[in-house]
Amino acid sequence: MHSHVENKQDTKSQAAASAGTQKQNTGGSGLQVVDHRPEAIAQRRLREISNNTPQATQLKAYRQAANNSPEIKQATQTAGVIQRVLINIEGYEGPQLDTEEEGMTAIKNYLRQLIDDHNEGGILRLIEQIVQEDEAKLPEITAYRREYQTQLMAPVPQAVDATHLSEALDSPVGQRTDHAIPQAIHRFWSGGPLSESALATLLEASGKTEGTPWTHTLWYSRNFEEGIRKPWALFGQGGTDYRADQAKITKRDAQRRQLAERGYNIRAIEELVAEGPSTSGVTAEELNQASGMAANSVNAGRGYDDLKYFSDIARLMYLHAEGGHHMDVDIGLGDMDMHQQYYHNDAGGQVPLLGTLARDMTIEGGGQEVAPHLASSKKYRDNPYSGGVDEAQYREAVTALASRSKAGAGMYNALIASQPGTVNLQAAIDRIMRSMRKENPADRTLSTGMGANPELLAGVRGGEGYNERLDVGAAASVPPYLLRLEHLTEESQR
Repeated sequence: MHSHVENKQDTKSQAAASAGTQKQNTGGSGLQVVDHRPEAIAQRRLREISNNTPQATQLKAYRQAANNSPEIKQATQTAGVIQRVLINIEGYEGPQLDTEEEGMTAIKNYLRQLIDDHNEGGILRLIEQIVQEDEAKLPEITAYRREYQTQLMAPVPQAVDATHLSEALDSPVGQRTDHAIPQAIHRFWSGGPLSESALATLLEASGKTEGTPWTHTLWYSRNFEEGIRKPWALFGQGGTDYRADQAKITKRDAQRRQLAERGYNIRAIEELVAEGPSTSGVTAEELNQASGMAANSVNAGRGYDDLKYFSDIARLMYLHAEGGHHMDVDIGLGDMDMHQQYYHNDAGGQVPLLGTLARDMTIEGGGQEVAPHLASSKKYRDNPYSGGVDEAQYREAVTALASRSKAGAGMYNALIASQPGTVNLQAAIDRIMRSMRKENPADRTLSTGMGANPELLAGVRGGEGYNERLDVGAAASVPPYLLRLEHLTEESQR
């Protein structure tokens, strides 16, 4: 590498040399402060390396001879023209690089290109040249590099996710603002205590919405919990079981008090039918019968499957009555933007946001397929420059997750978000309650709420264009915060 010097005064080099001389001649009696910042240490090392190379020694001698020559002194006295220092980088092809104002623009453009390409070797060579040719410019270049890399490492806004989801689905995601969904998060849990991981997820969620308009509600069924309370044992029978149940109830109640202290509303689903079915879409009699069937199933030793089906009814009820975002207790908020309102993606405001990606880590649950894409998208959006994932990989992950979410809209109901009182919510409630409304009581059963997902997406089944409505509804159900949620928590993998 060589420096080209024109036959003009190098006043800037002389100023830099003078400043350097002043630094060296401060005397040994004063207090000397050594800068131990990593960038300062790196700068000193580069200076030591460059100062000890044969090229640097030759360059210093050449400059000293040039500056002492009569021609240069005469030019200084008469012309007053500033010497230009040209930077030669091996393999570089582009605009001339020098350290005057126009040249510094070219140097910064070249540095930006090297940073974009992650070309650390090229960056080092450029810095070495600047140290050798015009060290006074090093702080400006270092500051520019730091500022530009900081910009590149800034986390990706949630709106960017929504834009790419829209492109992948060919359907607007997070673009409309005409059908607002209330800023309320609903969960349902009834019976025994929450697992420790689920409790932690709920407590963390309340912390993430602190200082915002968002509210949290934990719903339960009073009738169900009264139905599974075993009476005090007579003649010593069943006493052990009763005491075990009491311990669970005590723990559950303590958890509810803890959640209430953190801002949760703890409410019984029975509140919604006190004024009749117009609010929730279900009558008090229907709700009591459903909760009783779930309790009888537990008492008969058949487990909690019927309670899961009952919770499917409950979530549709409180969304129909109040609107908001239902999330299962194993879904964390992750880095979902809690400083904004969310809206329906469809023009009519009927299709709820669904978009749950995976319920467990098994192949059947979709976790094995989904987890790598979730991890990839998170690495990129956390640090687009040095997160280890480039933009092409991020877009590939978004496309895969968008496709998965659209397909899952017909199967999963762990996330449902809607404004209250929609036609689609009422159609879903009517579908899920069909088996409960049979004329013969012996024929009545609880059914899974996922069977009502077609109604959530397209309203009442059948009619002209029904399949097209289903497809359009599935695309419109994807929430803009899809990639931000914690879909695969410890609880969801049990």
